[in-house]
Amino acid sequence: MELRNIAAFAWIVTKKIYQKLGGFDERFGKGLFEDDDYCFRVKKAGLSIFCAEDVFIHHYGGASTNWGSPEFQALFNKNKAEFEKKWQTKWIPHQYRKK
Repeated sequence: MELRNIAAFAWIVTKKIYQKLGGFDERFGKGLFEDDDYCFRVKKAGLSIFCAEDVFIHHYGGASTNWGSPEFQALFNKNKAEFEKKWQTKWIPHQYRKK
């Protein structure tokens, strides 16, 4: 299934693509929006993002960002603004597939 973007914890990226696109943009620092930014770079390079539907990945979200705290919200707001400035577009929140 093709996707618009995907959270970085679920990625498998070939060495060839990594060498072409490079690593994360360090302006996003500790986290939040670095994966959205990378997905934009993937799409801009004319590549696609796919999800293997027969794979399960457990991810404990927010461990490095203290999800829900005032610090998290401040980092979210800062990096969202940085993302929108870089790409000159409004960020679209991630969407879950309908059941």
